[in-house]
Amino acid sequence: MSVFATDTEVYEAIAAMFDEALTHPDIGPELAASGVILHLALSEPTTDIVIDMPGGVAHRGKPADVTPTMTLKAKADVAHEYWLGNVNVGVAIARGAIRVRGSVPTLVRLAGMAKPLFPLYRARVAPEAS
Repeated sequence: MSVFATDTEVYEAIAAMFDEALTHPDIGPELAASGVILHLALSEPTTDIVIDMPGGVAHRGKPADVTPTMTLKAKADVAHEYWLGNVNVGVAIARGAIRVRGSVPTLVRLAGMAKPLFPLYRARVAPEAS
């Protein structure tokens, strides 16, 4: 059984974590400086999140007026496990659990920047465990 039953649950966990991260005084400026507009194309359930890092917005859905610089495709459960800190991006790409359209070196750089987001995500999905 999947962790998320609906796209709304994915938005409440992953997109909301990005809302917090993009406005965080330490993390937000670093994400903005990356220049990346990341499209998370998730399945099971089908969910699109477009994180406009320079613009400081996590869109629920795929807005027509925003062009992603990178797209990651994965199951929502893989994304959930990644944000818990349980998935190595390189291994997941090699195994086909994550597919990337865009610069893999940029993705690796973003993965390094993402570690401070793990506690934000954990607090969101399991506040009693934080």
